[in-house]
Amino acid sequence: MADTIKSIGNNCRGENEPDTGWIGLLHRKGDRKFSSIFKNLSRSSDQKTSVASFIRLFEPMVIKSLKQYTVTSNVSLQCQVLMLLSQLVQLRVNYCLLDSERIFIGFVLKQFEFIEEGHVKQTEDLLPKIFNFLVHLSYEKNHSKAIIGIPKIIQLCDGLMASGQPALTYCIPALAPVVEDVFLIRNASLNPVEQRELETTREVLISMLLRLVEYYQIIELLALCLTESRFSGDGNGEEKWRRWSRLTMDSVLPMLTAGKIRIESEKAHIAMVKLFAAISPTVFRPVDPLLKVLFAKPDSLDTSSLRLKRWLGVVNVVLLSLIACSKEEAMLARLSDLSINFSELSQSFLHTKTSRTTDPLNVLDSQLVKVPPERILARFILMLSTWWVPKCIIFLDC
Repeated sequence: MADTIKSIGNNCRGENEPDTGWIGLLHRKGDRKFSSIFKNLSRSSDQKTSVASFIRLFEPMVIKSLKQYTVTSNVSLQCQVLMLLSQLVQLRVNYCLLDSERIFIGFVLKQFEFIEEGHVKQTEDLLPKIFNFLVHLSYEKNHSKAIIGIPKIIQLCDGLMASGQPALTYCIPALAPVVEDVFLIRNASLNPVEQRELETTREVLISMLLRLVEYYQIIELLALCLTESRFSGDGNGEEKWRRWSRLTMDSVLPMLTAGKIRIESEKAHIAMVKLFAAISPTVFRPVDPLLKVLFAKPDSLDTSSLRLKRWLGVVNVVLLSLIACSKEEAMLARLSDLSINFSELSQSFLHTKTSRTTDPLNVLDSQLVKVPPERILARFILMLSTWWVPKCIIFLDC
């Protein structure tokens, strides 16, 4: 817990201060990794010629693989072919020589009609390979014209979202490789027009992710996007980070309050903690949004273990964020000002059963506003430890 709080607190650094947390470490490792990759790709022309001559040895096999892809319904085989093509494109093989008449790429795009109608099986395996191939192909040009552009790829993702197919096996596997490419690989070393197009693309992808934010796989991608946006090389990193952080929380917090985010599993909980760690702390100043989520009255938790697990997950994440992003005095001051909005929840743990029976007309309810904020918070935590923990143990044993 201490490490988690520290990692969240690292977001309070300035833009030019070194990041000693896990986010900065991942970023530095990623920089070194991508740097080594591009160095290897920029070797002498003799080495490139050697690679090209080696690839020609199995060119007939590649051509046969392309043809086999178009006549089979074996998803495993199609995945292998797509992985092979992606690797060849990364090795700077001229794709246009392999598919000069665009038969293969046309077939792949035609597949989406059947995928959207649910006629293709194992889409959770096939779609990541298709979009990984398309993303790599977007860097290739034929007579100075892109073979396929990122807008077209995003349009395909949008079509999957509109098809009504399950997000876990259709939309999310498709979005992941696109998001990773647009936010992590495509950099700012572009002309101003291309840079504006890239930023517009990123905005569109953020909006698409927020439409599926109930899934922890999307939460992980959002955390990745927010972390990377802060280190943008265009000089607007901090501004984008704050803006996208606020946009994300405007969608996430209401869904947390309503219990719609699937935070009941361990992976989902870890993903949510990472997301809150990647959020700009300015979003939580003042801490009113977090307090409102924390003290929102949950639905009947007695009848559903799922609701209980989600609610406990929300409480845990919000408490961690409050500890990391706010001082005690400021938090209690805001709680005092907002306590009138928490009367329903406060009544459930500020009054005992005896007080309810001796106050049948609910006259004491008017005194809730006068309860000190530290008492509200203390009773809330006490309620968690004495009433909810035994229930949680029962659900875990089931």
